[in-house]
Amino acid sequence: MALTAHPACRLAAGIVLGWCVAAPVHSATPEDARRAYEAGRFTDARGIWAELSRQGNAEAAFGIGLLYDLGNGTPENPQAAFFWYNIAARAGLPAAEFNIGALYDSGRGVAKDTADAALWYAKAAARGHHRAQFDLGQLYEQGDGVPKNPDAAAAWYRDAEQGGITAAGPRLKLLQPTRPAGPLVAAIPAFPTKNMTETLTSRNPAVELVWIAPAEPRPVHYEVWVGALGGDLRTVFTTTATETAVLAKLPETAGFYVWHADAVDETGSRAPGEWSWFSVGPSTPAQQSMAAGAETRQPAR
Repeated sequence: MALTAHPACRLAAGIVLGWCVAAPVHSATPEDARRAYEAGRFTDARGIWAELSRQGNAEAAFGIGLLYDLGNGTPENPQAAFFWYNIAARAGLPAAEFNIGALYDSGRGVAKDTADAALWYAKAAARGHHRAQFDLGQLYEQGDGVPKNPDAAAAWYRDAEQGGITAAGPRLKLLQPTRPAGPLVAAIPAFPTKNMTETLTSRNPAVELVWIAPAEPRPVHYEVWVGALGGDLRTVFTTTATETAVLAKLPETAGFYVWHADAVDETGSRAPGEWSWFSVGPSTPAQQSMAAGAETRQPAR
């Protein structure tokens, strides 16, 4: 499938639809839709995706969003694309999360909001989407929608470069490592925030943890911790990262969780991050099906 682009986005934000072959749903399969799309038979592809989306297939929802986004076989309608991308994103499809970020970044279909763009890029970046990593690095480099933070920009540029985004290398070399004076600054939780409810499935038992990272006077890493509340507070996930988002695998069962990300320098000094909390609710059969469609995708570049 040829690389396509959002107009007016940060680096001509590329969209590649990652396809998987699944068991037939009636007479149509994702492979049928892929072949129809690549052959330019957009009406046929849309019909297949519509059938699959009624079964809760996340890739089908993404495909319909793509048709509206690019105006393939239908008038261009970024508002409709935004709607369908959100359905796919709820199943953890990183390409859908990235495209939502690109819509916010360019102001297509929604009001331009680089803070929301940064959030959606971070969610996709945590799932390994290399173009999202690059675009989030740009936002941190420029201080657009997030604090200007060359360390955070460098962390995301390194990930993007390792993922094959050639433009990331030159951006790394151009970064100016200016630092503020003073003590370490606490990270601010951005997602999930207080009182949000997430839905996990056995095929997608993960939540993107995203925090806003102000510039620090010294290089830091982030120590991320998630605890489950029940009879007592028990640790269910920990990790260390230089980036500003991670993917946390959690128990699928419904529960109540708290989390934070502490900024820690090489001496062990730390700025404790603000605590936030969220709940996990039971998934529906449709959400289980969407997660099944998302599981076998490789992140688009």
